[in-house]
Amino acid sequence: MRLRGFIGELGIRMSMLGRVPRRVSSALRVAALRTRGHEIGKSVRIGTSKIQGRSVQVGEGCVIGDNVLIQGDEILIGPHVEIQDDVRIQTRRIAIGDETLIESGVTIGGLETPKSSVTIGSNCVVLHRSFLNSTYPLSIEDDVGIGGYCMIFTHGLWQSAFEGYPVTFGPVTIRKGAWLPWHVFVMPGVEIGEGATIGAGSVVLHSVPARSMAVGAPARVIRGPPEYPKAMTKKDLEDLLRRLLSDFAEHLAFKGLRTRLELNDASFRLITSQGELNYGVSEPKKDDIQILFTGPPKGSFWVNPLTREWHLDLSLPLHSETRGFIRRAGVRLRPRTR
Repeated sequence: MRLRGFIGELGIRMSMLGRVPRRVSSALRVAALRTRGHEIGKSVRIGTSKIQGRSVQVGEGCVIGDNVLIQGDEILIGPHVEIQDDVRIQTRRIAIGDETLIESGVTIGGLETPKSSVTIGSNCVVLHRSFLNSTYPLSIEDDVGIGGYCMIFTHGLWQSAFEGYPVTFGPVTIRKGAWLPWHVFVMPGVEIGEGATIGAGSVVLHSVPARSMAVGAPARVIRGPPEYPKAMTKKDLEDLLRRLLSDFAEHLAFKGLRTRLELNDASFRLITSQGELNYGVSEPKKDDIQILFTGPPKGSFWVNPLTREWHLDLSLPLHSETRGFIRRAGVRLRPRTR
């Protein structure tokens, strides 16, 4: 029994020691980058990964997982970016904007040329195991979603052009707020317009206009302005908010909070054991979370889903849950105020 107890205690101590090098190694990697003259912000965490470049800037609060390789001449990563495990980014110029998420298994790179670069804006996502080719400039603007297993190419070649086969090089641009669900293939020279939606499994051979929906192989535009996206009236907005608050109340109750939902014609209140959310209340309390569509906020904490602006204290559980709840409605909230 004594031997068994000793072995168990020794195992606990060894497991505790095993966690120390991971934290230390992250600090050492950050320190090593700084000693080389690179700019690394506060609270950056780097796993068992490599960042190699002539000029490297990593913004505060970034998290870079394990088995990640980021390699280029110029590397600029904005604040609060998350790059998960097993990501490869290898191209001449790399720029990633604030609060962008790159999920595990993503590869960015390919045949290098003097024009090779990738620019990903703020508040974007590039999901599981997508491949982004940067032989020619690849530009992804703010608030763009790239689903899992997408393929984006800026060049296409194999068979000989001297035998009449096509060889194509061209930049790809994906404008602000566009959404490419899973398994989308984008060909060289394509521009996808602002707010456009591409159907899952589509092959995009030609440029897609702004605020339109294109589906198929090859992708064809099937919807666009003025019927798509739908023009929302005040009643539409309030009906949507009413449904979302009902879902949110159920979610918070599942999390163990006491909730009471009051839905009137022109005002809504979600009262919880941790605070209150409301809409249309004439005199909200200072610490309430106010949801508004127009006008200035009346309290300290608020969210405007239309402008995507917000002010919350994310250290408070209800505030953090509220931010997640708004984002689950597809609202790409602007990067946090710092």
